[in-house]
Amino acid sequence: MLPAVQAAREAARRSQCQSNAKQIALAVVNYSDTHAGELPTGGITNGPCCGTKSKESWSILILPYLEQQNLYDLYDFDAFNEDEVNWPVLQTIIPAYLCPSDEETDTLERPQSARVVTS
Repeated sequence: MLPAVQAAREAARRSQCQSNAKQIALAVVNYSDTHAGELPTGGITNGPCCGTKSKESWSILILPYLEQQNLYDLYDFDAFNEDEVNWPVLQTIIPAYLCPSDEETDTLERPQSARVVTS
């Protein structure tokens, strides 16, 4: 009986993960419709990779379309992702970015998903 319950739970987690992926895709489509067909940027870094501060990315830009307008409004687009003013946004776990099968999604030091992507 236990394996059947575990299989059902994993199927429910996979279903939730698929639903979240569809939400993200729909948010990207809605963003594109609002911005004359343009897709949200993948990430903006003015300089060489990894040592240069970055700006907003798709995961920030689609927040209003994921019912996260308040979080989007907290983001300072004049600052860099790494600047302290944007930490509250970057440290917030976004439910749509979660996949319930991922491990450690509640740990921001090493998330597999759920955190606003910074580059």
